[in-house]
Amino acid sequence: FLAVFNFLLSIIASLGNLLILVALPKTCSLHSPSKILYRCLATTDFCVGVVAQPAFAVQLLYNNGERQELCYMSLRLGFCAGVILCGVSMTTLAALSVDRLLALLLTLRYRQIVT
Repeated sequence: FLAVFNFLLSIIASLGNLLILVALPKTCSLHSPSKILYRCLATTDFCVGVVAQPAFAVQLLYNNGERQELCYMSLRLGFCAGVILCGVSMTTLAALSVDRLLALLLTLRYRQIVT
């Protein structure tokens, strides 16, 4: 059950982040540095949905079966990809928070300073 649920969430996460990546260039109300940060966040989340989640689901499916080597490889791939991609996502979220804090503190000077 958990593997099927993880595959379903993987598809939803991938399609949702792909939609964000397609819609982001058409948005003109966002400042360019903010767009770059949102694009980076959507890209890393898309990669989590394409690489890390399916690898974890494969590991759940074949954990007790006769394909132990597939389980071991998917576990290693999912763990490495998950750690790296989640680290990049957290760093991007921190950068977005700093960007929004600067926008609040600097108000009108924000566009001059952040560019």
